[in-house]
Amino acid sequence: MASQISMDEVAKCVLDGLENAHKEYFKWSDGEYIWSAPEYLLTVNIAKELKKSKEVKYLTLEDNVEYILENANVECKGEIHKALRKDGRFDIVLWGSDKEPTPPIAIVEVKNKVYCFGRIEEDIERIKQTLLMMQSTIEFGLMAFYATNTYKGLDNNFNGLVEGLLKNTQECLNGKSGKEQFCIEKFERHIQDKDNIIDGNVYRPIVFKIQKK
Repeated sequence: MASQISMDEVAKCVLDGLENAHKEYFKWSDGEYIWSAPEYLLTVNIAKELKKSKEVKYLTLEDNVEYILENANVECKGEIHKALRKDGRFDIVLWGSDKEPTPPIAIVEVKNKVYCFGRIEEDIERIKQTLLMMQSTIEFGLMAFYATNTYKGLDNNFNGLVEGLLKNTQECLNGKSGKEQFCIEKFERHIQDKDNIIDGNVYRPIVFKIQKK
């Protein structure tokens, strides 16, 4: 089923929000990096950028998993996958279509301080299990995060980190058998200015767009 909104446009808005959070906190703190800021600052800046887009009818933050799944036409009877937790919350939920009542159509999970796959593994699993729900109106998920690595040897080290995160995400979504249930696309910003290099470190905003095949 073709998406009712431009997923690439939404991913770009998320990158803008990540970048804005970095610049905002850098200014507020007189040079401190977003690494030391609460994760919620990333979430709020992403939400601000998403709301500017005509692609998004409206959005909610920290919305209850069970409530969202019910609005997405998913029956939550009995046990659901432990990655979802009925009393858990999605960081950002996007709503919007010509249908009434307006259904949720995408989820965004946000993470700060990503230096290894373990930092986003639970979020990737949550997106996966959400998209596996039959007859759900949720079309795709976004994993939004700031990754970090040392500035020395940036091209090799940082690219290796990002590719490793991508490979592990693919394996988490599709297993190691080679049978692909999901497709994943990477969006990232290569920012190497004075606001992005602090104490010898480089940071990169990244979004993984995930959808079922």
